[in-house]
Amino acid sequence: MLAFKVEIDGKLIQVAGVADWSILALHITASRGEVHASESTARQDSTRYSVGGLSMPDESDIRQHFRWQESELAVGSTVSVQVIETDSPDPVVRRYRSDAIVRESAFTDAEMRAMRFQDYLALKKEFEDPSTSGASLE
Repeated sequence: MLAFKVEIDGKLIQVAGVADWSILALHITASRGEVHASESTARQDSTRYSVGGLSMPDESDIRQHFRWQESELAVGSTVSVQVIETDSPDPVVRRYRSDAIVRESAFTDAEMRAMRFQDYLALKKEFEDPSTSGASLE
């Protein structure tokens, strides 16, 4: 099957491919943080790499999205992609339906937990900030 063999800074990251692909896509994305945000974490830019795609329709005419683990990139990172044929790609991190009838999360349980934990840390910092102590919640 067709797959992407991906290396970042000379280290093999993954061989991404599935037998029933209709779309296989690799993205390098840079997103700018909020320049005027009060929280320093919101001001930070982010550069990431990801691979995902969409399957062919199955016997019930249902397609599925699939994706592999994302990676952070740093300024100066080198991403190398080789298009290959293989019988042994790395397993996907998540595969989920792509239809309006059944809505499935794009995230694994572990990813959802990690996101909730980041929300918890942000809320904890907000409500433990001495400058907001005694502030009304109404």
